[in-house]
Amino acid sequence: MNPKDDKLVSLDELLQSKESRRHELASLPVEEKVTILVQLQRISSDIARQSGREAQEPWDIKTANS
Repeated sequence: MNPKDDKLVSLDELLQSKESRRHELASLPVEEKVTILVQLQRISSDIARQSGREAQEPWDIKTANS
């Protein structure tokens, strides 16, 4: 078990962490944001198929990370 898992986080720390992450993501170049979006689409599509629901296909965009 990771020692960090035992640490209780205050609401203020949690909110500060979320705000920092939002700023970090907002500062990414558009290309990286699209790459992240396509990865999330793939995950969502896989989950939908595995649960027997209709899955929307992820965008077919060629990226440097593909």
